[in-house]
Amino acid sequence: MQFLPSMEKKTSPSHVLRKFLVHLGASFAVLGIVACANENFTSSAKSCQGSGASCVAVNGVDSFSYTVSASTQPIDVLFVVDNSASMYSIQQQISSRFPSLFSTLNQYDYHLAITTTDVVDSDNAARSTITLYGQNTSIAYGQSGALVTFSNGRNYVQKSDADAENEFRAAIARPETLSCEQYIASQCSSSGCTDANTYHLYCPSEDTRAIAASVLTLQNDGSGFIRKNAPLAVVIVSNADERAAGNQPGAVYALAANDQPATLVSLAQSLNKPLSAYSIVIQNGDQACYNSQHFSTTLFGWYGLEYASLSSQAPGGTSSICSSDFSQNLATIGSGISNQMTSLTLYCAPLGGSVTVTYPGGKPQTLLTTSSNSTTLQLPTPLTPGQTLQVSYSCRSL
Repeated sequence: MQFLPSMEKKTSPSHVLRKFLVHLGASFAVLGIVACANENFTSSAKSCQGSGASCVAVNGVDSFSYTVSASTQPIDVLFVVDNSASMYSIQQQISSRFPSLFSTLNQYDYHLAITTTDVVDSDNAARSTITLYGQNTSIAYGQSGALVTFSNGRNYVQKSDADAENEFRAAIARPETLSCEQYIASQCSSSGCTDANTYHLYCPSEDTRAIAASVLTLQNDGSGFIRKNAPLAVVIVSNADERAAGNQPGAVYALAANDQPATLVSLAQSLNKPLSAYSIVIQNGDQACYNSQHFSTTLFGWYGLEYASLSSQAPGGTSSICSSDFSQNLATIGSGISNQMTSLTLYCAPLGGSVTVTYPGGKPQTLLTTSSNSTTLQLPTPLTPGQTLQVSYSCRSL
C-alpha cells in the first residue's frame, strides 16, 4: 500500500504529541469553564459601583486597580466672592493676579467655580431692610449659593477648557458690584441716598454670607461642578465677616446654622469630601487694614473672624485683603492646595486590608481609609507633578 508511508508521517510521534497536547488543552479549557460556572466575572464599568471605571467583579466583590497621577488627580475649587459695594477693585486685583494660582491648579484635574456672598434664604428673607448711608433700604437681591454662569454657558471651568483662565478672570470681577458702586457714587453720600428704596435694584446684599453660600452650593449643586471623587477647596474673598460682622461687637444679625463654620465642615465630612478653606480677609488685629476698609456709615469692613475660624477647622489659612499685590496670596493658596493633595477618594468603601498603593520605584504599601466606612484614603506623601501612583482595592458589590 503506497499510502502507508504518508500515513506514518502524519502519525509520527511528534505529531501525535502535538495532537495530544491540543486535546489536553481543550479538555482543561472545558474543565475551567465548568469550574468557574458559579463565579461571576465582569469588567462592565456600569456595574462597578456606578463609578464609570472598570473593575473585576467576582462573587460579590468589585476589585479596582488603576493609576493616579497629579495631572489626573481631581480637585474642586470654589471661590466665594463678596460682591457687595467696596469690593470691585479687590475683585479686579484678584483677576489680574490669578495666574499665580492657576499655574498650580493646572497641574491637576480641576473644576473651578464662583459663587457670591449675597444669600437670601429662609434665614433672612423676612428681614427686608438694612441701614445704609443713614437710611433703611431693601436687600431683596440674593444669589443663594447658585454658581455664576461663565461665558461658555457652564457653571464651572475645567482643565480641558481651552480658555479656562480667561473665563475665570472675567467672571470674578462682578458686574453687579460695579453697578452698585456706580449707583452709590451718583446717588449717595455720607448723609444718605437720593432714593434709598431703589438701592436693592442696583446693589447686592451687604449681609455677606460666604459660609452659608458654600453650604448651599455643596447641598444643591446640580451643574456637575461638585464631583464625588474630588476634594473641595473653598476660597473666601471678603472685607467683611459672616453676616457682615459675625459675632463681633456691633453685629446686627445673629449667625444662623448655615453661617457656622462647623456646619460646612460637618457637611463635607458627611459627603466624604476632604475640605480645605482659605480666606482673603481683614486679619484679626490688623488695625491699619481695618481702618482702610471700615466706613462708619455702612456695613463694610469687619475683621474676618468667622472666616478665619473656618480656615482653622478645615486645613487652609488666611491672608490679608489689604495686600498691595495679591500674587503672593494666591500663590500661597496654590501651595496649600498642592500640599494637601495627599488624599484620594476611592470609588467605594474598601474591604479592610485590601488597599495597596505603589509609588514609583517603591514597594506596594497597604493603607487604611480614614474610617471603616470611608472612601477617603490618606496618602503618605502628596503626588508631585509627573509622578504616577498605582492604587488597588476591593469593595463589596452594590
